[in-house]
Amino acid sequence: MCASHVKLEDGSELMMIVVYISPNKKINYIISFLHERLFPYSHRGSIIFKTNKDKLPLILAGDFNVNFAKDESTPLITFLQEEFQLQINNFCNILQLPSANCHSNTVVRGNIECHYYRSH
Repeated sequence: MCASHVKLEDGSELMMIVVYISPNKKINYIISFLHERLFPYSHRGSIIFKTNKDKLPLILAGDFNVNFAKDESTPLITFLQEEFQLQINNFCNILQLPSANCHSNTVVRGNIECHYYRSH
């Protein structure tokens, strides 16, 4: 996991976090891994540490090695939504390849717009 606190020219700030989860990890392991590392950016973490990091726009992107298009990912999606107010930018719909999966994805908090470009 790699994280960067970004300050934009207009003075706004955001967190950009990139993650790689090794293949074949159980959903509960992934949830625990993310919870430990992202806790300061949760509402409870902000209360404990007396910060406002739960209000920062946040981009979490990378290879989760979880197929977000399958029901097995529901606990992870629910966790990200409830604990960090992260919403999935579901680009699975724009991948129109028969072999496409949704192991890599981007979840965001705040008014952040993501665009996906497919390279061949």
